[in-house]
Formats: sequence, structure tokens, C-alpha cells
Amino acid sequence: MRQVLEKARTLLTDSARWTRDAPARNQDGTPVRPSDPSAICWCLEAAIGIAAGRSGIVPFEMLELLDRAAVDLYAAELRIEHVNFDTGDPEPPLWDYVAYESSSYVNDVLGHEATLAVLDRAIELAGTR
Repeated sequence: MRQVLEKARTLLTDSARWTRDAPARNQDGTPVRPSDPSAICWCLEAAIGIAAGRSGIVPFEMLELLDRAAVDLYAAELRIEHVNFDTGDPEPPLWDYVAYESSSYVNDVLGHEATLAVLDRAIELAGTR
């Protein structure tokens, strides 16, 4: 697992090889499938899928690890307040839950440097897995 994360980190280190709001893009900036031969840049999850040799499909256990890393680093930005729709009153935030798709939020909203930080944290969490 660690080797795949490190490979994805190397792929995305250059910001020209990273994208947001699409899994991958070609030279014209048009969104393409991550495995498309014309792809020149990838989002975080697509880069993991490519590094894993899965045509841009992220292995589930890695997705969980990425989300955990994103929450570890960016909990405040990812905080979700739940509202009781019957009363309109706020409910306590669900800090005990890993925010689903939090790594996608980091990639698409917080940007390239934050994405690399999530990868670095995921590598650290992966240890020797």
C-alpha cells in the first residue's frame, strides 16, 4: 500500500500533473478517463488508481486511508454540522466519523499543496502495509 501511495505522490509532485474537478485531463484541459493515453494530469484519487495499476479506480482500503489522512490534517475545514430537520436545531458535529470523500474535497477545494500533504499523511499512516 505504501509503495502505491509513494508512486502517486511522485506523480502529483509537479502541479502540472495534478488537476481538480475531474479525474484526469488531456493537454487541452479536457476531462478524460484516468487511463486515457492522452491524460497528462490526474486528481488525487485517479493518481492512486493509476499507481495501483487499476486504470484510475481506487482500491477501497486506500480510499479509507486517504479520507482518514484528510480528516487528520483538515478536520476544521471538513467539519460538518448536522441539523435536525424536524426542529431546525443543530445537532452535535459527528467528529467520530471519517468524512466520506474528504480527500476529494481536499483535492478539489483546498488545492495542490493540501493534496500532497494528505498523501504524505497517508504514507505515514500506511507504515509498511
